[in-house]
Amino acid sequence: MEATLEKIKTLVENSKSFGIIADNNPEEHELLLKEVLKETIASKNIPIISLPKDPEGFREKWSEILKEGSNYTPPRKTSIKIPKEKYKINQISYREDDKNVSLVIDLPQNELVLEDLSLEKLPPEADVVFCFFENEERLIKFESEIIVPSRDKIIFIKANGKTLTGKILDILKVFHPNVAEDKKKATILYAALFLETDRFAEKLSKETFMLAKLFTENGADIKAISKIAEKDKKASVAQLTGRILARTYVDEFFGISWSFLNSKDFQKTNNISIKESALYGLLKKVRSFIPQQNLYVLLWQTAEGIKALITASENKSGEYLVPFAEKVNARLESRFFTTGPFENFSEAEKHLRQSFKEEINNVLKDYVEDDPIIS
Repeated sequence: MEATLEKIKTLVENSKSFGIIADNNPEEHELLLKEVLKETIASKNIPIISLPKDPEGFREKWSEILKEGSNYTPPRKTSIKIPKEKYKINQISYREDDKNVSLVIDLPQNELVLEDLSLEKLPPEADVVFCFFENEERLIKFESEIIVPSRDKIIFIKANGKTLTGKILDILKVFHPNVAEDKKKATILYAALFLETDRFAEKLSKETFMLAKLFTENGADIKAISKIAEKDKKASVAQLTGRILARTYVDEFFGISWSFLNSKDFQKTNNISIKESALYGLLKKVRSFIPQQNLYVLLWQTAEGIKALITASENKSGEYLVPFAEKVNARLESRFFTTGPFENFSEAEKHLRQSFKEEINNVLKDYVEDDPIIS
């Protein structure tokens, strides 16, 4: 850890721009941690690229503890392209006067034709990038929005072992050693820890309670956080949670919980337009009520058929789910993936059991979680 933080310190001291990238559909605590990292870097007057954009309603919900969004991003560059095959260029230079900057192109043959020139706006470029995921391939989806540096300047923050909140705090201290003493930042960090541990129901450890103590001693506004958290408590969600718990059973042999919701469950609880991210939240509630399993599966009825949402236990990293997602040709969305539709519940359950069988044997039984802090 010390060697890694020393590397980060060196990168920070020698960099003039940063990128902060989370996966698609990030967890709410990841959004808060991304925000506090962004605020800390911005306080040093350093340009930042933060991706993806905040989901709808996030900033409004947490407006009491978050600052206004910063637009201090690195300047975008423009590329002027000239066809290499048509023009054999010896040299390019530029001249500058009071009014213009002129590019001087030395061509041994062929007069340059204006129509052959093309302009391309390039994405902003970051000297160092912090990633809230572990798989380098996921950077591909952001290639039109940011130019990333070489691999040795990309810091992948792993979510296993220590809490993610604790790991981000360690990084924040590289920028500002006394960051936890800032009441505003202590409040955001406490809120992130509160959500990451599911209101201190998961990831309980000495580190978790030490962090909570540190943030509260430095003035974290717990009342504001509690007030914001109350917004998530809705009778319709509680009713749907009860229905999903009533239709949950555990396959102890493979360590998988199976939960089911039909169309009437959504209709009778006024949750007809519920989003997949909200269903993921429901499945996390199931996770807190039953003994720890390896996988948690929710099958629910839609107009198109039966769909499935799959997540893992809270102590597993996001990468743990990758081989299972690949088995059903699904795309991992941060800490869950969805697949389907299927014709009925039986077909869906049978298909998933068969698809996961090999990975259950290879991964679930022999999986050993390593504990690096950052890669």
